[in-house]
Amino acid sequence: MSLPVIFINSHPVQYFAPFYEYISDKGLDVQVWYCSDESIKGKRDKQFGVDVKWDIPLLQGYKYRFLRNYSWKPSVSKGFFGLINLGLAVSLFRQKKSLIVINGWNYCSTIFAFVFAKLAGHRVCLRAETPLNQELNKSSANQQLKKIFLRFFLFRLVDKFMYIGSENKAFYTFHKVPDRKLIFTPYAVDNDRFRNEAIRQLPEKKQLRLSAGLSENDFVIVYSGKYIHKKRPLILLQAYKLLRRPGKALIMIGEGDLRGKMENYISENHLENVILTGFVNQSKISSWYAIADVFVMCSGDGE
Repeated sequence: MSLPVIFINSHPVQYFAPFYEYISDKGLDVQVWYCSDESIKGKRDKQFGVDVKWDIPLLQGYKYRFLRNYSWKPSVSKGFFGLINLGLAVSLFRQKKSLIVINGWNYCSTIFAFVFAKLAGHRVCLRAETPLNQELNKSSANQQLKKIFLRFFLFRLVDKFMYIGSENKAFYTFHKVPDRKLIFTPYAVDNDRFRNEAIRQLPEKKQLRLSAGLSENDFVIVYSGKYIHKKRPLILLQAYKLLRRPGKALIMIGEGDLRGKMENYISENHLENVILTGFVNQSKISSWYAIADVFVMCSGDGE
């Protein structure tokens, strides 16, 4: 008999919600406990630099609950003490034996979750996104403190480690986590939604291009991501400048603090057919993908 599964998340996330709905629909006994509801209400995304309220359902098709946050500065963007959900302790002790999946260790609440989940006799899984190549760039003092905290405290509370890719796996291996405790769990994408949108919009491709101010015969490159350093949007602009091809176009879907530098580079180098869309919500992004001939992901270390 399989254990019920409880995911403990800081807040509803647009790319997690379809996954929770999918596995619930497949008959798994799933709950999601959230420490904040600010993504439902809408909030300012620091990296996008704009107010973000997702326009797809984030709480549809699965069981969930919100836990009261007792922080004096309540927000997922206010650091470690931005989430202090004291009710986690009581809830975990009242819950029948379950598999508890905890995302990261960045908040006071997530540390509570590890400690009390283990004390209550649950099976504990950690899912984090930490890549080794990014960690090794940090100061030696930071690395030593993290090594002590993880190896001698936190990781001893974890039964299984859910790694998302090779660098994340390397991070756990670096911290002496044995292979038998590692499970590959990459990002899940709502392929059905994107596939159905692609089929629906294929006949509209010509009109979509014309509406964007492009020629129907242009060779269109699409980038999608925040305009921030680790996504390296400027290096794509530099590559576009070097591309010797008539009828080319570049669409950069996103927003962020590098916009000013990007606009200056486009202007100074007289780049044509470059569109900076600004923030695009989930229900609209497929229209931009439908225009594309090529999708480029040019992120650097830490991705």
